[in-house]
Amino acid sequence: MKEATKKELTSVKEIWGDLLASLSVTQKAMLSASHPKAASPNGLVIAFDYEIICKKAANDQEFIAAVQNNISRMISGYKPDLVYITEESWPILRQEFLSGQEETVNESELTENETEGTEETEAKEEGLVVSKAQDLFGELITVKED
Repeated sequence: MKEATKKELTSVKEIWGDLLASLSVTQKAMLSASHPKAASPNGLVIAFDYEIICKKAANDQEFIAAVQNNISRMISGYKPDLVYITEESWPILRQEFLSGQEETVNESELTENETEGTEETEAKEEGLVVSKAQDLFGELITVKED
């Protein structure tokens, strides 16, 4: 989400109806119960209205390929990694992300001694966030160390 832009999200929203029309009937039914929530040059967060449909979409490789291929065809060169979440989890994840961004800004204002004391706390919090994300997204999440 750190790389997400309004421009990317707007581009995806503009082709969403065409994307639905390009899918098979069952794929269209799954995607019609969803909305793009965040988009970056390399990723797209799609929120589903129902957890069961979210899980089914996340486990359907044919569906994933169809969505990625059609998006890439409609937005030249854009083949994002898809992240599926439930609509009810979106506000929580977004708030956690925003809180993390605020902490990053606040940490830059700390002195070196203060920063040393917060590293252990941050590691624990990061572990909790990663754990929660893996619970929500399963194996779709790959944690990249910065």
